[in-house]
Amino acid sequence: MPAKIKSYLISFSIVSIATLLSAIAFFYFLPKFYFPIFPWVFIFLAALHAILHSLLLKKINLPPQKFINFFLLLTTIKIFTLLLGLAITLFLLKNSALQIGITVLILFFIYLILEVHVLMKNFKK
Repeated sequence: MPAKIKSYLISFSIVSIATLLSAIAFFYFLPKFYFPIFPWVFIFLAALHAILHSLLLKKINLPPQKFINFFLLLTTIKIFTLLLGLAITLFLLKNSALQIGITVLILFFIYLILEVHVLMKNFKK
């Protein structure tokens, strides 16, 4: 496994564990906001980001234009997959729509910040 991907997966694991522990604490103190599908939403978003970002890191040495095109393609795939999963989940679980929507948005931005940080660190080298 390349060092860049290994480094990303370690950072990703740390952020995921911290996020999960924060969510557990939040739901412990405010149980009315808990929804039963939370673990699945978390796993879906974490897996989606980990897989697609690992693919992106494998292509980081491409010429800039090809890398940008690949980045845009992966970002489009990620957003459409996320929207499709969110639409299906919200259709099936209308009672928890607000909690699911907010959770997906928060997790998306947490992982987006991590991705940008990792990419910027790799481009500076």
